[in-house]
Amino acid sequence: FQWGGEYDIVYAGSSLTYFNPKKMRTIMTQIETSLIVGGLFIGSFYAKCYAGAAGEDIEREMGNWLIENEAAVHALLTAHHFEILKIGHVKD
Repeated sequence: FQWGGEYDIVYAGSSLTYFNPKKMRTIMTQIETSLIVGGLFIGSFYAKCYAGAAGEDIEREMGNWLIENEAAVHALLTAHHFEILKIGHVKD
């Protein structure tokens, strides 16, 4: 992804979970400033509340970051001025 351009859509499916959580706010700021006014962000986050006992193993083995729950996703996105159209849980 090339920061600094202006994009109609940024799709981050199954990628954000592999970034260091300490950099997530910076990444979201970069996404926010890269979208045109009215642009669309689609992203996937893995929620810790749905991972169960396997969540800690996943984090340790894969090095990915699990966000707490949908409320945490909502807070992260609204902090970056995204209008939220839908947040939901998909079992898989």
